[in-house]
Amino acid sequence: KAPHAHWVGVDPKNRFLFVPDLGIDQVVIYRIDHEAGKITRHGSGRCPPGAGPRHMKFHPNGKFAYVLNELALSITVFAYDAEAGILDAIQTISTLPEVLWEVRNSASDIRVHPNGRFVYAANRGHDTIAAFTADPDGGKLTFVEREPIRGSWPRNFNLDPTAKWLLAAGRNSNTISVFQIDQETGGLIFTGKSVNCPTPICITFQSP
Repeated sequence: KAPHAHWVGVDPKNRFLFVPDLGIDQVVIYRIDHEAGKITRHGSGRCPPGAGPRHMKFHPNGKFAYVLNELALSITVFAYDAEAGILDAIQTISTLPEVLWEVRNSASDIRVHPNGRFVYAANRGHDTIAAFTADPDGGKLTFVEREPIRGSWPRNFNLDPTAKWLLAAGRNSNTISVFQIDQETGGLIFTGKSVNCPTPICITFQSP
């Protein structure tokens, strides 16, 4: 119903700042002036009406950006012009079709595998991680699977530094579950390992 900036981050070249705004269905773009310590409004990338953009990640090649839409449970793929700082939407794909909406659902977080071939998104309510393959040339996504997290309300998840494992935080189940990433297909394989953790909402790794 109103502007609601949910996340902020920079492009791979650290020249532009990006703010997915859930309330206006746009990713607002600012140019960074590092010497002056200032930002100026530069433009925006538009998501579908009512989508509710929440989080955003860049492809390792810097040519594409993936925006997770919380309300529509979808991902909008943007082609990115790094020199001009322009986002151009080229695809929107569902992380959870409406036919599967039985309880309150919302998308929470998104990750791009370091190899650039896989993209993952979390569905709260349905309590799954949606896996996709990414076209390295065109950037568009193809659905692979939705894997249950063996927990409840995955507000956050992350890939470990080796990118061989995915850890899913179940906020309401007080659990962190571990999945092996199939390096050929991008699919997720539950390891049978889950640990207790009180209300986990963010997983991050210490740099080596």
